[in-house]
Amino acid sequence: MGPATAKMDFHWTKEDEPHQRRKREILEDAIRALMHPEPRTVPIVLALVAIQHYVAVTSVNNMHAPWRSLALRETV
Repeated sequence: MGPATAKMDFHWTKEDEPHQRRKREILEDAIRALMHPEPRTVPIVLALVAIQHYVAVTSVNNMHAPWRSLALRETV
């Protein structure tokens, strides 16, 4: 790597590294920008729960005809 460098060749300071501080500030701003209410969450969750409930009820009601519940499971 070359001759040994003396301690005087660098600028030494007691402060935190400015790049890390700036990176942290940028990330905090980016995270704050991404954190907002998502209006589609509730309808999507309700639709998924309704589908799961329908599949569960249909499977229990078709216990006398296992081939129907098997066909239902394969399609979902």
